[in-house]
Amino acid sequence: FDPAAPKPKSHFVEPIVPPRRIASLQFSLLSSEALRNYSHVQITDHYLYNVVDETSGLRKPSSHGPLDLRLGVSDKSRRCETCGHFLQDCIGHFGYIKLQLPVFHIGFFNETLSICRKICKECSLVLLDDTERKQYLKKFRRKDLHSISRKKWSKKVEELCKKRTECPSCGATNGTVRKLQQMRMCHEKYKVKNKEETKEDFQIQFENAGEYNTELKAHIAKAMDDLTPLVVYNLFDKIPPEDIELLDMKPDVSHPRDLIVTHMVVPPACIRPSVPAQTAQSGTTEDDLTAKLGEGLMY
Repeated sequence: FDPAAPKPKSHFVEPIVPPRRIASLQFSLLSSEALRNYSHVQITDHYLYNVVDETSGLRKPSSHGPLDLRLGVSDKSRRCETCGHFLQDCIGHFGYIKLQLPVFHIGFFNETLSICRKICKECSLVLLDDTERKQYLKKFRRKDLHSISRKKWSKKVEELCKKRTECPSCGATNGTVRKLQQMRMCHEKYKVKNKEETKEDFQIQFENAGEYNTELKAHIAKAMDDLTPLVVYNLFDKIPPEDIELLDMKPDVSHPRDLIVTHMVVPPACIRPSVPAQTAQSGTTEDDLTAKLGEGLMY
């Protein structure tokens, strides 16, 4: 045995991981909470740049602005403040803007309108009695339910709810939910037949105003509830999990309130690059998306 002799090298072979088969894909709405978790910074300032940086002589992107360095970089000379890499190695990072008030999503407006027609505008429960609830919950919970059948039962639930003028759960009056121009909707609560008491109680609130303004008095009979995005968001937020199933949604995957936009995604800076001008005094030319993000934060 020679202690000076070199030791034999052990051959290390990495374990071969067999490929895995994807069992399923689950599509869902992006919730506000998930959007915040995926993001690295909240954008609150509409200014793109601050004062000139003394070391580099360049303008520094504003902190919490649309070009915040935590969103990545579009300039080869800067480092990303999230991953610490330069442009060639930084993949970019997302941010978010919290809206002052909710807004309707243009892609989900019809689905939002459909749910408003199915639920009570007071207690947020689906306008079905106990027998109908059990019947349709059983249908929607079937594991072998085809998408065509699911749409069929969802439409049937909407037809039943549209005919109901009184909530089986709280007894509140529910009228027709109409779609208006420019992504607006209203609730014609006071045009329901055989509900004169509700209509009279509503009109009593405007007696004093009608005495001083004769033009207003003529339009009181046409009054209706305006279902603003904030009103609809608060209604959807109160929907219990069991009723979410009656709306053809899975409560453990998505919630109706996610149809309303409360937060907006801010994409990485590398996909909306700033183009430097020919002279340093001219500054930079910003991408249209960056300009729109800044404009939205001004109001």
